[in-house]
Amino acid sequence: MGEWRKTSCYNCGVCCGLEVEIEDNHVVNVRPDPASMRSLGGYCCRKGRALKYFQDNKDRLDHPLKRVGDQFVEISWDQALSEIGAKVQEIKAQYGPKAFGTYGVGLAVDHVALYPLLELGNRLGSQWRFNPVGIEFMAAWWSNGKFIGRQFPPIEGETSDCEVFICWGANTYVTHNVGNARVVIREASQDPNRMFIAVDPCLSETARMADMHIRLKPGTDTLLLRALIAIIVDNGWQDQEFLDKYTVGWEQSKQWFADYDVDGALKLCGIPRKQAEEFAKVLSTKRWGVHVDLGVFCGRHSTLSCYLINLLAAVTGCLLRPGTNVVANGYLSWGPYTDEHTPDVWRTWKTNSFPVIGYYGGGCLQECMENPNEDERLRCLFVVAGNPARSWPDSQTLQKEFKNLDLMVVVDIAMSETARCADYVLPGTTGYERFGGTIFTGGYPYSTMTVKQQLLQPVAERRDDTAILVDIMDACGLLPEVPQYLYEIAEKGVAAGDRLAILEPAQKYVAEIHREDCLLPVLYKTMGKALGSMAKAVFWANFIFGELDMANAMRVGYQFPHVHPELENDPDMAPVVIRDQVFGAVDASPSGTVIAGARGTLESAMEDLITFPDKKIHVYDELVNEYLQDITPEKEAEKLTNPDYPYLISAGMHSEEGVNTVMRNPDTYRFRQPYVLRMNPKDAREQGLADGQWVRVTSRAGSIKIPIEYNQYSTEGYGLISHHFGLYGNDGKAYGSAVNILTSCEDVDEITGDPTYRYVPCRIEALKEGESHDVWNYE
Repeated sequence: MGEWRKTSCYNCGVCCGLEVEIEDNHVVNVRPDPASMRSLGGYCCRKGRALKYFQDNKDRLDHPLKRVGDQFVEISWDQALSEIGAKVQEIKAQYGPKAFGTYGVGLAVDHVALYPLLELGNRLGSQWRFNPVGIEFMAAWWSNGKFIGRQFPPIEGETSDCEVFICWGANTYVTHNVGNARVVIREASQDPNRMFIAVDPCLSETARMADMHIRLKPGTDTLLLRALIAIIVDNGWQDQEFLDKYTVGWEQSKQWFADYDVDGALKLCGIPRKQAEEFAKVLSTKRWGVHVDLGVFCGRHSTLSCYLINLLAAVTGCLLRPGTNVVANGYLSWGPYTDEHTPDVWRTWKTNSFPVIGYYGGGCLQECMENPNEDERLRCLFVVAGNPARSWPDSQTLQKEFKNLDLMVVVDIAMSETARCADYVLPGTTGYERFGGTIFTGGYPYSTMTVKQQLLQPVAERRDDTAILVDIMDACGLLPEVPQYLYEIAEKGVAAGDRLAILEPAQKYVAEIHREDCLLPVLYKTMGKALGSMAKAVFWANFIFGELDMANAMRVGYQFPHVHPELENDPDMAPVVIRDQVFGAVDASPSGTVIAGARGTLESAMEDLITFPDKKIHVYDELVNEYLQDITPEKEAEKLTNPDYPYLISAGMHSEEGVNTVMRNPDTYRFRQPYVLRMNPKDAREQGLADGQWVRVTSRAGSIKIPIEYNQYSTEGYGLISHHFGLYGNDGKAYGSAVNILTSCEDVDEITGDPTYRYVPCRIEALKEGESHDVWNYE
């Protein structure tokens, strides 16, 4: 029998609680943790239960690798760091900061390494930051910033205290990307006093449970939202008291809905007028919360859709009010507030794109590498815990561009498709082989936090990702020497239960050497040694200087301790002391704990959350006004048809067979064939295509071969392909094709650059007689 330890799931932002049985440094069993603050009652999905397949996949990296010609050879850590540091200094001297970029640390992993990766980019002077969130959340976060002045934490619908729960573009029953997803959906669906509504082109597993299914046509979300608000305004159903008291800009934005062709819009959406009016009436009379996902984030006009969903909430009085669409207490952020008005941010050369929350959209990475200005072209890229060569648009071209970089360094746990393009591949660790944590707030109305303690010992030469990044900064000459006495102060402080003992001496030291910008790396190094974990030190240092509000933390019982008189004399440091106390409580609670209390009223939420000086919700934006002029039935009708590519594909589909591309275990497909194009039988028969027949799917970016699966739940004219395939194993064989061969970095949202993965025009053709296709042979 092994030892059972508590932890949390690694595979989505919900971070359900898990209990893991460990034997001989291996995960042998997994079950839900009934005490978890993230998934009360012992809930987790198949992704969490499959933890051992993620942890022990066959492609795990054990040693640093260097590309030599077309092969990779093992080298020492010293050689890898020395050569990387020398090359970085050479590139920096010749080309300057615009030659460097960073990518990584996304949803399928914990976020601790995000912060030293940001440090690395900052110290190289670069603003080119890319992240997996750049293909889904840019639109939502930009929109949130326009309404309340902050882009993170996100606005999210409450799941339990609302009268109506809505999933929009989300197959949540399968994806599990809200806490206790299946329990929440069942309760909303079965409670006679509540409603559950799904807005989705397909009759998904989630939509099948809905009281009302709004089955709009693909790509028409913005048209529908504008029509719904127009119906509400035309009937006088808006919450005028809310708009008058809590918002500014409504008199301007309501002009977007005057004389709008509602019937023409609904016709294109495929929604009967009667159902649209019923939906609008529910939204106007009930407390509702909405969970929005990739069907919107990766759809046409994603930013306008996200903006109009927020506006719909404001118009109906269901924004920031308890039991509606709210914002949790945040404690860490992805990055600074940035938008099109932020001064001095870099713009891309081709599309003039700007960053959101410090990150550029999914179509921009390729653009930066293709810059014809040699002095401004991206030449060096650091990738940590990400696989853009598989997950970002036009993956085949992206792989070619990666191989043309002057230097590419990948830190990962597996030999991913991106790693195969790198000059150096460095073996990182999973969140179970080191300390880990997430910046997602995990629930409404309370904020909860869990961290992952180290459960397993790294084998071979695997190293903590955060330690690798700090060592790279050292090797590049970007950090000062840290004197021995600071290490000793940190160790004595930790031994005495006083993590903050290091703070004043470290601040004094960096001031003496005029390197105040290096406070965090100094804390990483000193506390990393004292705590026995660089990752824990990184998370702690960023958490104490993070965003957790002291009053909200004290609301649930954290008190200001009288142990640091030198800090108590500085009011600005009081929140640091409280946050350190919160960190200690979470660190000692393997099932997680509540770290901030609920806001009791709309007024308190607005006071705490809105950063605009007037403390009002802003509901008008000039850029939205500019682009919304084109979202009319007449103009959209022309854009929704493409005679060269008449069939639509959703390039990506959540399923229970995998998690993005982190489950690199093709043996799980030995007895089933989930690599299919799910196609409505009527569409297939009209083209003379049989169930199981192999076809060629072609878009303007590329083509793949794939078998058809008749699926009555797919809407007509719209097929779905999973994004879990096209992964190369150690045997050099790919299982299926990568769906992002079909996607283009030019097919992105017009404002924030989120790729339109859920709307890819294609054509479907039967393979010619004798034409070969991939054969699944596991012998």
